[in-house]
Amino acid sequence: MNIYGSMSGEEAAIAGAIIVFAIVVLILFLIPYIIYLVHMQRTLKRCGEHATMNPGLVWLALVPVLGFIWQWVVVFKISSSVKSATNDQHTGGFGVGLAMVICNTASIILSFAAIPGIVLWIIYWIKALEGGRAAEDALNDEDDDGFDDEEDEEKF
Repeated sequence: MNIYGSMSGEEAAIAGAIIVFAIVVLILFLIPYIIYLVHMQRTLKRCGEHATMNPGLVWLALVPVLGFIWQWVVVFKISSSVKSATNDQHTGGFGVGLAMVICNTASIILSFAAIPGIVLWIIYWIKALEGGRAAEDALNDEDDDGFDDEEDEEKF
């Protein structure tokens, strides 16, 4: 008897190959998703006090069942945060993000929706990062009154 119970050598090799394949696929999808969540967290941090969600909450998207629901929340909250920080000058990729979460949710039933969902995910990722940069620039411009803040404090 081997570690796989009553499996033959060939069956054990196939089971081992399936396990290795599953681990490789998990790593190939999990690493980019973690990088994506880091960037979504950074986008919310760039919105400063205009952030409508605690940036650390984006990590709830990793919870298996909750993740499908939470991705909707993240798209809406990033969009509202970026819009607030930029005075409605940038949407944070809301339209693309909405299409992405619709495709991702539809892919539960219709597997072919996963491909456009992945493409939209990449586009949304870029748009959300642009929104975060726009929010940071808008907040920096808002704070920049032409004087050094330390000098302003010394005057008063």
